[in-house]
Amino acid sequence: MKSDISKKRYQYRTKQGLLRYLYIFLALCAVGLVAWSIVPTQASASKYANVQSSDDWTSETSVKIYNGKAYSGGGTQIYLPLIINKYPQKIAFVVYSRIGSEIYTQYTNGSGLSRVTYTSCWELNLTWSPDGTQLASDCQDLNNGQVNFTIYVMNADGSGFKQLTDSVLDSREPSWSPDGRKIAFISNRNTGSMWEIYFMNPDGSQQTVLAVPGLNVTSLDWSPDSKQLVFSAIDSLSSTVDIYKIKTDGTGLVRLTNNRQHARYPDWSHDGSRIIFSDNYWDIYIMNSDGSDLLLVAQGVEPSWSPDDRTIAYLVEWSSPDIFPIFNLWLVKPDGTEPAPVTSDFLSRFGPKWFPGN
Repeated sequence: MKSDISKKRYQYRTKQGLLRYLYIFLALCAVGLVAWSIVPTQASASKYANVQSSDDWTSETSVKIYNGKAYSGGGTQIYLPLIINKYPQKIAFVVYSRIGSEIYTQYTNGSGLSRVTYTSCWELNLTWSPDGTQLASDCQDLNNGQVNFTIYVMNADGSGFKQLTDSVLDSREPSWSPDGRKIAFISNRNTGSMWEIYFMNPDGSQQTVLAVPGLNVTSLDWSPDSKQLVFSAIDSLSSTVDIYKIKTDGTGLVRLTNNRQHARYPDWSHDGSRIIFSDNYWDIYIMNSDGSDLLLVAQGVEPSWSPDDRTIAYLVEWSSPDIFPIFNLWLVKPDGTEPAPVTSDFLSRFGPKWFPGN
């Protein structure tokens, strides 16, 4: 009798065990089906770049990191070619607030926001030295009664702050030449109204003007061989704003665009083949260095080439109740594909510039 009862108990436990394993198997299948519906196949995700983490959600976007690839976590496809990657690159920019502006740096994966300057003045634009050891910026020291912008140079960590131009003379938009020998900038010191191109040595000596009659220069950048400048300017006769280029000896002036609605912020690619700029409609265009093959690549302002010319950083405005608009940092490929945000905070960024040593 006991033998029959033990046998029945054994059969019951065996059946219950098999049912338990069956339930576990079905549950795992259900989980796998859900995961399959959320995470794309490896083949469909081949466009995404490798990342550092394999199981974390990013802090800046709703993107899932899975097996070293980035996927949408909420059904909306988000492209991340370089934002979340194995080797994030550093970008410097100016941050505005109610009490002033300072230079910050941040990495292209959204991490490492770091303040560089602690000054009493309002920085407006910045430029790296070619070796990345120094920065130059234009600064308006309103706290000390300085109305005009003055150009300063400093070490990359913000130390060694040194004034290069006279505070009585308004000087803006510094741009360091790729060979490291000159800093170009604009000033209205001769006319009071027309902004002209100037050159000086990195220590502030030998300040000379490059006359461009009839053009009111608004921003500029160097060619990679340091022999030409690309700049935006207002035509004093027609009031149109276009992109031009000129040799540093004053010859070879060429207009590259035709009334592009306040074209500004030109940036010359490091291989010398292309120029990018933004216009008054918050459109970013890329063109060949002779002005041909104009292509709309993104909507934003102040584009900047990465050191390898494979990515463009730019700013996108968010609505803001504050006196300063909110600008977040984005990246896009030169053909206009895969635009993606680096940041999604409430900082008022201006003038992004890639660290040259990336």
